Amino acid sequence: MIIGRPRAAEPETAYFIRVMGQSNALGYATHERLANPLNYYGISTGYPAIIGGQPAYTATPPDVFIYNKPTALAWDSEYVDDGSWQPYVAGVNSAKNNPYTGVELSLATRIQEYSGKKVYIIKPCFANTNLQFYFTYTQEPGAWLYTNIHIAMEHHTRMAMNAFRLANPNVRAVPLVDYWGQGENDAGQDRTAGQYFNDFVTMYNYRNKFDKANFNLPDNRRILTVIPTLKFTLLANEGVINTSYNDLAAAYPGDIKVLNTGLLPRKNDLTTAERLPSNGGLSDNTHMSLYALLGLGELAFSEVVTRGVIQPL
Repeated sequence: MIIGRPRAAEPETAYFIRVMGQSNALGYATHERLANPLNYYGISTGYPAIIGGQPAYTATPPDVFIYNKPTALAWDSEYVDDGSWQPYVAGVNSAKNNPYTGVELSLATRIQEYSGKKVYIIKPCFANTNLQFYFTYTQEPGAWLYTNIHIAMEHHTRMAMNAFRLANPNVRAVPLVDYWGQGENDAGQDRTAGQYFNDFVTMYNYRNKFDKANFNLPDNRRILTVIPTLKFTLLANEGVINTSYNDLAAAYPGDIKVLNTGLLPRKNDLTTAERLPSNGGLSDNTHMSLYALLGLGELAFSEVVTRGVIQPL
């Protein structure tokens, strides 16, 4: 009888998602609205109907963690190694020091429940920032090309992964998806689709090179990037940026996917009943509502499943 060596146990796996962009990526949603009947699984296709009998998202999804940089308010604090991994709590550590929550809530929740794996969120987002410097000022710390992408990679992602690997030396880190929520500023500055496309590709190549080394990805593997269509102030130039998104998806099939924001509402689009139990957002026509962000997270989750990089329980 020939007895072979016992097969080594598969290493434990943890999944990572990264959310980047400006304020709609950070998420200016009021987490108190999780108590509203519109908080349900399937809102991405169900809104504006209230569909009973579905699970609801919670502020504290189990086995979901976020890399929190609590002092990252002044732009220069972004360079400080002050972050730590914490259990995710919507409205507490989900948007730096702001009491808001974003697309990561539904995205991470659904990935965790589908796979049974722990999910870790890295969320470098900077409000009112351009992809590229153009005619007008972009808010600190600067434009994504090249300042903010450097901060996002070197001072968020690298620091987050160093802390994770120190605490979990035997766990394999698998990046699943990047959510890119940006373009509002560029639409307001009359950028062309070609200009946005070229600047994004420059940033995208920088990010891919960093990720291949940081996550030890094979040469033919890129992290899936999902991009929601703009629904900001509804200016015509938002359509120009949306055209650029579609051009990017066509240029990188399978690696970049566009999410259709469609009927998902901004904060000031909400009816009186939809605003309950908080009346905030009456005059905010530039930020997506909680229900929209929950829906976009569901659409992003569907793209992750379609790509086949995670397996169900």
